[in-house]
Amino acid sequence: MSLPISIDPAMRVVYRIAAVALALAVIAAVAWPHVTVERAPRSARLPVMTEVGGDFELMGAGGARVHLHDYHGRAVLLFFGYMHCPDVCPTGLYTLKGVLDELGEAAGRVQVIMVTVDPERDTPEALER
Repeated sequence: MSLPISIDPAMRVVYRIAAVALALAVIAAVAWPHVTVERAPRSARLPVMTEVGGDFELMGAGGARVHLHDYHGRAVLLFFGYMHCPDVCPTGLYTLKGVLDELGEAAGRVQVIMVTVDPERDTPEALER
């Protein structure tokens, strides 16, 4: 003998949404191991642009002058930030570190240069610490 069950029409909608969400979760769980993400081949090379910019001079952390030509033959990544940056700069530098770690031995051919946007507080002495 079954008892008649009365379900509120609003609850029927909630149950239907829950059933659809559960079905989608099951489909995703079954399909996920078969999903492949295409990555660029490791041998892909970026174009070398020789006609952009020119040499420049910056003051290094110890106060010594640094020129772009000092890093001839290396890829130079300029990072603009400041030492007292609370969130974006550390995250950006952490991302660059991850890229260099992934490059392995090739990271030796990359030079990251941080250019401060707060020269009043980021003095050569402060940067050297």
